[in-house]
Formats: sequence, structure tokens, C-alpha cells
Amino acid sequence: MAVLHNLRVTLEMIKWEHSVFALPFALCGAMLAAGGVPSVHQLAWIVVAMVAARSSAMAFNRLADASIDAASAQMLSLLTELRKAVDQGELRLYLQPKLLLETGRIGGAETLVRWLHRPRGLVPPTGIHSVRPN
Repeated sequence: MAVLHNLRVTLEMIKWEHSVFALPFALCGAMLAAGGVPSVHQLAWIVVAMVAARSSAMAFNRLADASIDAASAQMLSLLTELRKAVDQGELRLYLQPKLLLETGRIGGAETLVRWLHRPRGLVPPTGIHSVRPN
């Protein structure tokens, strides 16, 4: 029973649409290597090897990209919240004077945007800059 369960779980993890897309390439490679059409037995093993290779590569990608995927989800969440913040007027504009060192007088101003996030409080500038468009 445990073997059947493990087999079912393994088969559910296989992205069949990816394997079907790659199948013609694997079969063309097999025909070139065999100098013709391989036997049914060889074709079966080629399909098994191709599905195993694709599934292994996808599993490796999931492991290698886990931190990138998590950061992308957080970034998307923050971007969605920022859009709501604009709509709800949670962004505050501040002017910071710039002093001229030579004269000690105000020579201009720098505009600063601060996000007054309702649950989190004041979001630091790095939180806003990380989601701004390029």
C-alpha cells in the first residue's frame, strides 16, 4: 500500500505537459543516435529517462530558486499594499531643506515620501524603494 501511495505522489509531481513538449526532441535524438527508429523497448526506456531527467531538473530548480520565489511573493505582496496605500492616502510627502555649506542658507529642498502603513507603522524608505518601478 505504501508503495502505491509513493508512486501516486511521484506521478502527481511530474509535469506531464513539460514532458510531452520535450518528447519530440528526445525521440529525434534517439533516432539520430540509433541511425533509424529505435525498438519499442528502447523507446520506452528513452521516455522513462527523459521524464526522470525533466522531473529531476525541475526539482533542482525548485530547491535552487526557493529563496528567489519567496522574495518574489513578498515583493508582490508589498507592491499590492503600496498600490492600496496610494489609493487610501497613506503616503506622506515631506520637504527636507538643503543647506548650502558655503553660506549656511537654504539652497533648496529634497522631497521625501514616507508610507504610514496602518498595521506596520512608518515604512522606512528602503521598503518603498524596493518596489518602485525602474
